[in-house]
Amino acid sequence: MKVFKNILLIMTFAVLTLGGCSQKENTDTTPNSINEDNQIKIDKNRETENIPSLDEAIKSGIVSELSDLGFEILPMTVDENEIDMPVGEEEQSGVKKISVNYSSEVKVRIIEYDTAADKNNYLESDINDIKKDSIVYIYGEYVNESEIKADQIIIFRVKK
Repeated sequence: MKVFKNILLIMTFAVLTLGGCSQKENTDTTPNSINEDNQIKIDKNRETENIPSLDEAIKSGIVSELSDLGFEILPMTVDENEIDMPVGEEEQSGVKKISVNYSSEVKVRIIEYDTAADKNNYLESDINDIKKDSIVYIYGEYVNESEIKADQIIIFRVKK
């Protein structure tokens, strides 16, 4: 059942990622046009902050372990046609996990894809929203090949 859930999650993520890349008919593509799908939705009482593109993340993956000092991810690779990530315990056992550490200053945000409205919602968050099996995008710098010091983390979720 767990493998089925992981496969369903991966397929949903792939469809949503690739579906968002297609251009809609009758869309004004001039530089001055406003693309409503890419507009940031932030509470009016908060300052507007730039949210980086998911493509700018230095690493993305599925949270596999949590600790007081950070978490570990199973890396995933997203390209134009597919998502490459380990599924099932057998595949995961052969994958080198990456440790993600952060300070109390880390910025955490949630991008929630609303399937009913076909748009992204951008939400402020904190480190407590990172759970095991969350899809995360990490921004920061590598300490070494298996450790990242994060200054920003985006949690990707799908709202049905």
